[in-house]
Amino acid sequence: MAASSPKGRFAHFPTLKKAPIVEATFQMNFAMKVPTTEKDAKSFVQNHFQGYKYKEEIYSESIAVKKKGLREPPETITHQQSWIGARFARDNRVISVFSDGFSFGILTPYPSDESFFHGISTTTKLFAECYANMVVTRIGLRYINRFAADTAEHKPEKLFTTIPSSLSKLGYGDPIQFLHQDVFRDSGTGVMIVSNLLCPSNGPNTPNAPKALLDIDAFLMPNQILSESDWEKAVSDLRYAVNRTFFGTVRKNIIMELT
Repeated sequence: MAASSPKGRFAHFPTLKKAPIVEATFQMNFAMKVPTTEKDAKSFVQNHFQGYKYKEEIYSESIAVKKKGLREPPETITHQQSWIGARFARDNRVISVFSDGFSFGILTPYPSDESFFHGISTTTKLFAECYANMVVTRIGLRYINRFAADTAEHKPEKLFTTIPSSLSKLGYGDPIQFLHQDVFRDSGTGVMIVSNLLCPSNGPNTPNAPKALLDIDAFLMPNQILSESDWEKAVSDLRYAVNRTFFGTVRKNIIMELT
Protein backbone atom coordinates (compact mmCIF):
# COMPACT_ATOMS: atom_id res chain seq x y z
CA MET A 1 0.00 0.00 0.00
CA ALA A 2 3.02 2.25 -0.17
CA ALA A 3 4.91 4.16 -2.83
CA SER A 4 6.75 1.15 -4.20
CA SER A 5 6.36 -1.53 -6.86
CA PRO A 6 5.55 -4.89 -5.21
CA LYS A 7 6.38 -8.10 -7.02
CA GLY A 8 5.04 -11.63 -7.22
CA ARG A 9 1.71 -12.21 -5.50
CA PHE A 10 1.47 -8.46 -4.74
CA ALA A 11 1.94 -7.29 -8.33
CA HIS A 12 -1.78 -6.82 -9.05
CA PHE A 13 -2.28 -4.44 -6.10
CA PRO A 14 -2.10 -0.74 -7.10
CA THR A 15 0.85 1.34 -5.97
CA LEU A 16 -0.26 4.20 -3.70
CA LYS A 17 1.80 7.37 -3.80
CA LYS A 18 -0.37 8.88 -1.06
CA ALA A 19 -0.91 5.90 1.22
CA PRO A 20 -3.38 6.81 4.00
CA ILE A 21 -1.44 4.79 6.61
CA VAL A 22 -1.04 6.58 9.94
CA GLU A 23 0.35 3.57 11.79
CA ALA A 24 1.74 0.18 10.72
CA THR A 25 2.79 -2.37 13.33
CA PHE A 26 4.32 -5.85 13.31
CA GLN A 27 4.15 -7.91 16.51
CA MET A 28 5.30 -11.32 17.73
CA ASN A 29 4.40 -13.04 21.00
CA PHE A 30 5.94 -16.16 22.50
CA ALA A 31 5.24 -18.84 25.09
CA MET A 32 7.86 -17.71 27.59
CA LYS A 33 8.81 -19.63 30.70
CA VAL A 34 10.12 -16.46 32.36
CA PRO A 35 8.44 -13.17 31.31
CA THR A 36 10.60 -10.23 30.28
CA THR A 37 10.96 -7.65 33.06
CA GLU A 38 10.86 -3.87 32.83
CA LYS A 39 14.59 -3.71 33.60
CA ASP A 40 15.45 -6.31 30.93
CA ALA A 41 13.35 -4.49 28.32
CA LYS A 42 15.08 -1.16 28.86
CA SER A 43 18.52 -2.76 28.93
CA PHE A 44 17.95 -4.72 25.72
CA VAL A 45 16.74 -1.73 23.71
CA GLN A 46 19.55 0.45 25.02
CA ASN A 47 22.15 -2.13 23.97
CA HIS A 48 20.68 -3.16 20.60
CA PHE A 49 18.75 -0.22 19.14
CA GLN A 50 20.81 2.92 18.64
CA GLY A 51 18.90 6.18 18.93
CA TYR A 52 15.71 4.74 20.46
CA LYS A 53 14.59 6.58 23.59
CA TYR A 54 12.27 5.39 26.31
CA LYS A 55 8.74 6.83 25.97
CA GLU A 56 6.36 5.08 28.36
CA GLU A 57 5.41 1.96 30.26
CA ILE A 58 2.50 -0.24 29.15
CA TYR A 59 0.19 -1.63 31.81
CA SER A 60 -2.83 -3.86 31.97
CA GLU A 61 -5.50 -2.80 34.44
CA SER A 62 -8.07 -4.82 36.31
CA ILE A 63 -10.74 -4.08 38.89
CA ALA A 64 -11.92 -6.73 41.35
CA VAL A 65 -15.14 -6.27 43.33
CA LYS A 66 -15.67 -8.38 46.42
CA LYS A 67 -19.28 -8.48 47.57
CA LYS A 68 -20.80 -9.68 50.82
CA GLY A 69 -23.83 -10.98 48.95
CA LEU A 70 -25.54 -10.68 45.60
CA ARG A 71 -27.83 -7.86 46.75
CA GLU A 72 -25.42 -6.17 49.15
CA PRO A 73 -23.02 -3.33 48.38
CA PRO A 74 -19.40 -4.27 47.64
CA GLU A 75 -17.13 -4.90 50.58
CA THR A 76 -13.92 -3.93 48.75
CA ILE A 77 -13.00 -2.64 45.31
CA THR A 78 -9.43 -3.41 44.27
CA HIS A 79 -7.66 -1.74 41.33
CA GLN A 80 -4.54 -3.47 40.06
CA GLN A 81 -1.94 -2.48 37.48
CA SER A 82 0.40 -5.05 35.96
CA TRP A 83 3.45 -4.18 33.85
CA ILE A 84 3.22 -5.77 30.41
CA GLY A 85 5.71 -3.74 28.40
CA ALA A 86 7.58 -0.55 27.55
CA ARG A 87 7.60 1.63 24.46
CA PHE A 88 10.63 3.27 22.82
CA ALA A 89 10.82 5.64 19.84
CA ARG A 90 13.24 7.08 17.29
CA ASP A 91 11.65 9.70 15.08
CA ASN A 92 8.50 7.96 13.75
CA ARG A 93 9.77 4.43 14.48
CA VAL A 94 8.41 2.69 17.57
CA ILE A 95 9.61 -0.47 19.31
CA SER A 96 7.67 -2.04 22.18
CA VAL A 97 9.05 -4.80 24.36
CA PHE A 98 6.37 -6.85 26.11
CA SER A 99 6.55 -9.40 28.87
CA ASP A 100 6.06 -12.05 26.16
CA GLY A 101 7.28 -10.52 22.91
CA PHE A 102 7.95 -7.37 20.89
CA SER A 103 6.56 -5.10 18.19
CA PHE A 104 7.98 -2.74 15.58
CA GLY A 105 5.93 0.08 14.13
CA ILE A 106 6.10 3.12 11.88
CA LEU A 107 3.89 6.17 12.39
CA THR A 108 2.93 8.78 9.84
CA PRO A 109 4.50 9.73 7.50
CA TYR A 110 4.63 6.14 6.22
CA PRO A 111 7.73 5.94 3.98
CA SER A 112 7.33 2.76 1.90
CA ASP A 113 6.65 -0.95 2.21
CA GLU A 114 10.36 -1.59 1.60
CA SER A 115 11.31 0.57 4.56
CA PHE A 116 8.70 -0.96 6.85
CA PHE A 117 9.45 -4.59 6.02
CA HIS A 118 13.19 -3.95 6.16
CA GLY A 119 12.60 -2.59 9.67
CA ILE A 120 10.59 -5.71 10.55
CA SER A 121 13.39 -7.97 9.33
CA THR A 122 16.14 -6.02 11.12
CA THR A 123 14.19 -5.80 14.38
CA THR A 124 13.28 -9.49 14.34
CA LYS A 125 16.91 -10.51 13.78
CA LEU A 126 18.02 -8.42 16.77
CA PHE A 127 15.39 -10.06 18.94
CA ALA A 128 16.08 -13.56 17.60
CA GLU A 129 18.61 -14.45 20.29
CA CYS A 130 16.13 -13.59 23.04
CA TYR A 131 13.40 -15.80 21.61
CA ALA A 132 15.47 -18.59 20.04
CA ASN A 133 13.69 -21.97 19.99
CA MET A 134 10.56 -20.49 21.58
CA VAL A 135 7.03 -21.30 20.49
CA VAL A 136 5.38 -18.40 18.63
CA THR A 137 1.87 -17.91 20.02
CA ARG A 138 0.91 -14.98 17.80
CA ILE A 139 2.39 -13.10 14.83
CA GLY A 140 0.48 -10.10 13.53
CA LEU A 141 0.45 -7.19 11.13
CA ARG A 142 -1.77 -4.16 11.70
CA TYR A 143 -2.43 -1.08 9.56
CA ILE A 144 -4.47 1.94 10.64
CA ASN A 145 -5.59 4.06 7.67
CA ARG A 146 -7.17 7.52 7.84
CA PHE A 147 -9.33 9.17 5.19
CA ALA A 148 -10.77 12.66 4.89
CA ALA A 149 -14.54 12.55 5.42
CA ASP A 150 -15.34 16.21 4.97
CA THR A 151 -17.12 16.35 1.59
CA ALA A 152 -20.08 14.77 -0.13
CA GLU A 153 -17.64 12.76 -2.25
CA HIS A 154 -16.09 11.33 0.93
CA LYS A 155 -19.20 10.18 2.74
CA PRO A 156 -18.90 6.63 4.15
CA GLU A 157 -20.78 5.07 1.24
CA LYS A 158 -18.42 6.87 -1.18
CA LEU A 159 -15.31 5.75 0.72
CA PHE A 160 -16.00 2.10 1.46
CA THR A 161 -17.69 -0.84 -0.21
CA THR A 162 -18.95 -2.13 3.15
CA ILE A 163 -20.97 0.14 5.43
CA PRO A 164 -23.62 -0.69 8.02
CA SER A 165 -27.23 -0.98 6.94
CA SER A 166 -28.84 2.42 6.86
CA LEU A 167 -31.84 2.98 9.12
CA SER A 168 -33.02 5.82 6.91
CA LYS A 169 -35.81 3.60 5.58
CA LEU A 170 -37.24 3.57 9.09
CA GLY A 171 -37.24 7.33 9.25
CA TYR A 172 -34.06 7.79 11.30
CA GLY A 173 -32.13 9.59 8.55
CA ASP A 174 -28.51 9.00 7.57
CA PRO A 175 -26.17 7.71 10.30
CA ILE A 176 -24.18 10.40 12.11
CA GLN A 177 -21.43 7.99 13.08
CA PHE A 178 -20.79 4.27 12.96
CA LEU A 179 -18.40 1.48 13.87
CA HIS A 180 -18.53 -1.60 11.65
CA GLN A 181 -16.44 -4.72 12.30
CA ASP A 182 -15.78 -7.79 10.16
CA VAL A 183 -13.93 -10.83 11.51
CA PHE A 184 -13.01 -13.65 9.15
CA ARG A 185 -10.39 -16.33 8.44
CA ASP A 186 -8.65 -16.92 5.13
CA SER A 187 -9.26 -20.57 4.32
CA GLY A 188 -6.02 -20.90 2.35
CA THR A 189 -3.51 -19.49 4.82
CA GLY A 190 -5.40 -19.54 8.13
CA VAL A 191 -4.82 -15.79 8.59
CA MET A 192 -7.38 -14.16 10.85
CA ILE A 193 -8.55 -10.67 9.85
CA VAL A 194 -10.25 -8.14 12.09
CA SER A 195 -11.35 -5.13 10.04
CA ASN A 196 -12.86 -2.07 11.74
CA LEU A 197 -14.47 0.86 9.94
CA LEU A 198 -14.99 3.97 12.04
CA CYS A 199 -16.68 7.16 10.92
CA PRO A 200 -17.05 9.58 13.85
CA SER A 201 -19.67 12.25 14.24
CA ASN A 202 -19.55 15.34 12.07
CA GLY A 203 -22.21 17.20 14.02
CA PRO A 204 -22.22 20.61 15.74
CA ASN A 205 -19.83 19.38 18.44
CA THR A 206 -17.22 18.28 15.90
CA PRO A 207 -17.06 21.10 13.34
CA ASN A 208 -13.51 20.38 12.15
CA ALA A 209 -14.37 17.65 9.64
CA PRO A 210 -13.43 14.32 11.26
CA LYS A 211 -11.55 11.52 9.62
CA ALA A 212 -12.77 8.04 8.75
CA LEU A 213 -10.58 5.15 9.91
CA LEU A 214 -9.98 1.72 8.44
CA ASP A 215 -8.15 -0.44 10.99
CA ILE A 216 -6.96 -3.82 9.64
CA ASP A 217 -5.43 -6.36 12.03
CA ALA A 218 -4.16 -9.61 10.45
CA PHE A 219 -2.66 -12.35 12.60
CA LEU A 220 -1.70 -16.01 12.86
CA MET A 221 -1.49 -18.15 15.99
CA PRO A 222 0.99 -20.86 14.94
CA ASN A 223 1.75 -22.19 18.46
CA GLN A 224 4.99 -23.68 17.20
CA ILE A 225 8.63 -22.80 16.70
CA LEU A 226 9.06 -21.00 13.36
CA SER A 227 12.00 -21.58 11.06
CA GLU A 228 13.27 -18.69 8.93
CA SER A 229 11.25 -19.94 5.95
CA ASP A 230 8.16 -20.35 8.16
CA TRP A 231 8.57 -16.79 9.39
CA GLU A 232 9.00 -15.39 5.87
CA LYS A 233 5.88 -17.22 4.66
CA ALA A 234 3.87 -16.00 7.66
CA VAL A 235 4.85 -12.37 7.04
CA SER A 236 4.05 -12.70 3.33
CA ASP A 237 0.64 -14.23 4.10
CA LEU A 238 -0.15 -11.47 6.59
CA ARG A 239 0.89 -8.76 4.16
CA TYR A 240 -1.20 -10.30 1.39
CA ALA A 241 -4.25 -10.56 3.67
CA VAL A 242 -3.96 -6.89 4.68
CA ASN A 243 -3.69 -5.78 1.05
CA ARG A 244 -6.67 -7.90 -0.02
CA THR A 245 -8.76 -6.44 2.78
CA PHE A 246 -7.72 -2.85 2.11
CA PHE A 247 -8.30 -2.92 -1.65
CA GLY A 248 -11.51 -4.89 -1.20
CA THR A 249 -12.88 -2.33 1.26
CA VAL A 250 -11.86 1.04 -0.22
CA ARG A 251 -13.78 2.09 -3.33
CA LYS A 252 -11.93 2.36 -6.63
CA ASN A 253 -12.51 6.10 -6.99
CA ILE A 254 -10.75 6.67 -3.65
CA ILE A 255 -7.90 4.35 -4.70
CA MET A 256 -7.50 6.51 -7.81
CA GLU A 257 -7.12 9.59 -5.60
CA LEU A 258 -4.32 7.87 -3.69
CA THR A 259 -2.31 6.62 -6.68
